[in-house]
Formats: sequence, C-alpha cells, structure tokens
Amino acid sequence: MDELHEDDTNSTNNVIQTIKFACELSPELRKISEQTLFRTMIDLKDLTMIKAYAEAYNKIVNDILSRNKNNLQIRNHSKRQKISSRLTREFLQFILKLSSQKDNQLLIQNEYSFELIDELFRKFSLRSDDIFIHLGCAYGHLPLQIAAMLSCKKSIGIENNLNLYHSAKLFEKEFSFWMKWFGKTYSDCQVKSSFHYFIY
Repeated sequence: MDELHEDDTNSTNNVIQTIKFACELSPELRKISEQTLFRTMIDLKDLTMIKAYAEAYNKIVNDILSRNKNNLQIRNHSKRQKISSRLTREFLQFILKLSSQKDNQLLIQNEYSFELIDELFRKFSLRSDDIFIHLGCAYGHLPLQIAAMLSCKKSIGIENNLNLYHSAKLFEKEFSFWMKWFGKTYSDCQVKSSFHYFIY
C-alpha cells in the first residue's frame, strides 16, 4: 500500500469531494455511482485506493459519454444547463474549501444571507439584458451567486478595499475554473476595484 502522510489526506479528500459534487450535478452519473462507487469504503491514506477510486469514476463518466455521444440533443441540453439554487450554494461552499480562501471561510459565509438573496430573486428576477452591480461586494460571493443562478448580461462586484478585492478576484478565478470544469453555464461575472471600474 502506498501510504500518504497526514498532511496529504486533505488533498485526497478533495478528490473524493470533487467526485461526489460532480455526481450531484448529473442525475445519471449519481445513480450509477450510488450503485457502485459510493459503496466503496475509502482509506484516505491509501494512495493506491484513491487512484483506483478515481479511475473507476473516470470509467463511469466515459461510459456515459460513449452512450450519449451520438445524441446531440442531450449533449446540447447539458451545455445549456444552469445550476440550481441548492447546488449553487453547495458549489460556492465546495470551491471555497478547495481555494486559497478557505482560511476566510467563516467570514465569507457570514458575508450575506444566501437564502435571502435566493428568495428575492425568485420574486424579482433579472432579464437577459440586465446588468447586476453589487457595491462593496467584499469577497464577491453575491455577484458569483447571481452569475451562477440567473441569466443576465453581466454580474459585477465592486470592492475598493484592496485586500478584499484581491481575495474576491482569486475567488472569481476559482469560480470560473470550476464552473467550466463541471460543464455549467453562468452569466458574465467580474469583480473590480471601484477605481478600476470607473476609470475603465
């Protein structure tokens, strides 16, 4: 057995959590994984087991893609999918755990009420040509939530505190990477400093 050190188990746990979250985004993938992959007991210190787990996941994904490769309707529908409200919250928490901002997790989670914003935009939605602007966006969670859940022209966060601005930009980068990685569409989203935004 290739045994990992204690410090390495966070990385292997991230692999498992990424796979589980990916399954949440695909009903077909989740159903198959629940019947096979998720029944496996994982030792996070066993590198051989982690590799086998990831390979089994990749095989399931490849089998699904192979079955659907000639079905353009399914493939195109998948590209157009917007993430649900429940999964948006889980997604933001997920990338926070993987990002360099995880030390600020409590501050970010207390930044605003996800549920309140979700409820507001169920009643007052945005149109495709609307631009959403959040002044004083701090870590940028709100404009990212809007970009993930709603179809609008642009979602902009403005933060003039340079420390918060740089943290928000890092989180924006992580958000874009993982949304693309999971194959989810999102509205154009940018975090800017107030100086940069009004000058440019």
